[in-house]
Amino acid sequence: MKTQYASPIARRRSLLTGRHPLLVLGLVVLLFVLGSVPCLRDATAQTPPLTIQPSTGNVGIKNTNPDPNYALDVTGTVNATNFKGDGSQLTNLPDSAWTRDGTTISYTAGKVGIGRVPGPTGQQLEVEGSIRTFGSNNSKVFVDSAGAIEAKSPDSPGPGGTIGLHVNVGSLPGYPNNTYPTLKVSNPWLYFSVGGQFSAYMDSNGVLLSVSTRERKENFTSLNPADIVSKIEALPISRWNYKGDDPTVTHIGPVAEDFNSLFSFRHVNPVGVPGIATLDVAGVALVGVQGLAQRVKVQEQEIADLKARLELLEQALKSRP
Repeated sequence: MKTQYASPIARRRSLLTGRHPLLVLGLVVLLFVLGSVPCLRDATAQTPPLTIQPSTGNVGIKNTNPDPNYALDVTGTVNATNFKGDGSQLTNLPDSAWTRDGTTISYTAGKVGIGRVPGPTGQQLEVEGSIRTFGSNNSKVFVDSAGAIEAKSPDSPGPGGTIGLHVNVGSLPGYPNNTYPTLKVSNPWLYFSVGGQFSAYMDSNGVLLSVSTRERKENFTSLNPADIVSKIEALPISRWNYKGDDPTVTHIGPVAEDFNSLFSFRHVNPVGVPGIATLDVAGVALVGVQGLAQRVKVQEQEIADLKARLELLEQALKSRP
């Protein structure tokens, strides 16, 4: 049987194609230590697949002259299944719509979708699922996929609690099968603030209390109850319904134009639609009651005087012969 001998080139190709990996590794280490060979080359390759700079230890892949500033210099595309590091030193990357400034990340090129692709006419941010944010002292805001929005106040100071707008099935207590939009709070009071002030509050039975302390009022003037009664008598009051409502759903009361003009009320209304303040209605009614009480007292005194005069007349008649 004739013995076949591989040529030196074929044997070197065999070494570099992985048939003797330990031998290849040993050869690379030996050549690196000796500093005699700057690269390993496949006999059929025009460019060495691997180059090691003996003086720096830098490695070049498909690069005969690795950049001395980098431990690894690759000419071509790198395919990896994992990457570790923050990527802060990566350069020559394609332009991104995301920008970073310290701990702030922003996107200004269009809409953002989380868990979904934003629609062409959708909002700037569209989320498929729930959103929850956390603040200091365990405060948080929660938006669920059914559309409920709920905010939780900090645990302290104060009693804490939640407030939310719910549109889910059963949101309104007592109606488990309906989706009535419901504003809900966990505390026994719902507080209102308008214009930066504490304005009103409502209890769990629907009783609304407007802030009416003396400390928030000024320019007090006295009233003539009899004059108020006369104006009440002159005030047009009728039964009516709001336009667009069922005609059978009626109300009794004056219109704002008559009421405010007769009692000299002026309310700043940026919309320009006249209204009647429930506080003013209550005030007019109370003064009217006082005026009627005064009138009743006068009438009672007149009746008493008449009765006294009548008794005198009766006695005079009885004394005649």
